[in-house]
Order: sequence, then structure tokens, then C-alpha cells
Amino acid sequence: MAATLIPVGALVPDPKNVRGNAGADLDELTASVAAVGVLQPVLVRPAGTAGTYMIVDGHRRFAAAKAAGLSEVPALFCKPASAGLATEVMLAAAMHKQLEPVERAQAFQRLVNAGLTIQKIAARTGYSVATVRDSLSLMTLPTEARRMIRDGEITATTGVELAKQVRQPGDAGAPAVATTRRKPPQWFSRTHQLAKELTCTHAGRSRVGGVACGECWEDAIRADERARAEA
Repeated sequence: MAATLIPVGALVPDPKNVRGNAGADLDELTASVAAVGVLQPVLVRPAGTAGTYMIVDGHRRFAAAKAAGLSEVPALFCKPASAGLATEVMLAAAMHKQLEPVERAQAFQRLVNAGLTIQKIAARTGYSVATVRDSLSLMTLPTEARRMIRDGEITATTGVELAKQVRQPGDAGAPAVATTRRKPPQWFSRTHQLAKELTCTHAGRSRVGGVACGECWEDAIRADERARAEA
């Protein structure tokens, strides 16, 4: 399936599908798009007005392309009723081996939004159910925590452990998908329960939340997880 270049001005976000934060935290993606363009085509279908196309998947790529000043983006077409094709394209995106942990979590989340269960996603992508569930749990993290994973300040494994703490009481049996119930991004601040135990000696590194560097935060989180497991 070959992609076609479509003028940015001809693309219309889908108000029913676009995430409310599609334009948030776009600096890194915008810089990448400005440097190398949009590598993964957006998925579109004909809109109501002739010559315009509604975005089915790829709202963040579209927003980054606009912010980067691109005039065109690569796109794949699907017919209005071709929900199956849309799902297939999203499955292909989720299976992309070069995706970063947060990007893969976002790809899995789009499939959940399209109606697939965690078990079906695992069967169709070749990942284990546990891997898909853990990956999706990253979408419950505050923005600051996801940024730290993207920037390599903490690992995805630590992010999963953090996600277990973010989940609200009663969520244990629920699918690990993004919800609007999130703790405020005060995780990595002096109010964090582990902050008083942190002592950072890495000179020259930025202090996350004014407390410690990302590596020290991760060490503290891992140590706390081990202690609770042994208790």
C-alpha cells in the first residue's frame, strides 16, 4: 500500500477520535519531523468537503507537521466504512520494531480505542499479553514520567512499576488503558514519598523536581519495589 503526499491544509482532525492532548508535548516530535519529515503515514478517509480528508490515525504526527511548517504529509487512504483497514494499519504501526516504549504504548492504546482487547492485540502483533498490558500501563503515567522514559532518564520497566502506583484503588482488575484519573505531576518532587530517602551525588546532572537526577530516582524506585516485594 503506497502512501500519497497530501497538503497539510487538506487534512481535518476527527473530533470524535482525536485525543484531547494530541498537541501536547510535541517539541521532540516536531524537531524530528522538521529534520526528517513524517516517516509513518497518517491514515485518512474522505471528509465531507471535496478535496479534504479526515484523519483516522496520526493526529500527533499531523500536529507536529503543522508546527514544523511542513506543507505536505504522507497519507494512506481508507474508505469511510473501512474500519477493518484502519485497524490493520494501526496493527502494522504497533508492530514496528523501532518504536520507543512510549510510542508503542500509544500504538497499543489506539488499538484499544478501536475496540481490540489486550488479548486480541497480543495475538495479532505477536507480543505477549503481559507485554501489551505493561506497555499500555505507561499511558496511565503523568506526562512528566512519560517524558523521563522518552528522554532515557528512567527505563520503561521502572515506568511500569510507577504505573502500578498511579492506578486508583479498584483498578486492579481493569484493563491497563489510559484514563482521565491521574495523579498530578508532583511525582518527582519533594512531596514524593521517596524524596526524603534520595541523596544525589551526580554533579552536573539536572535535578528532577529539584530533588535528584533521573538515575537516582530510578534506583530509589527499584529499591522500594524490592523492599515491598520482600516484606
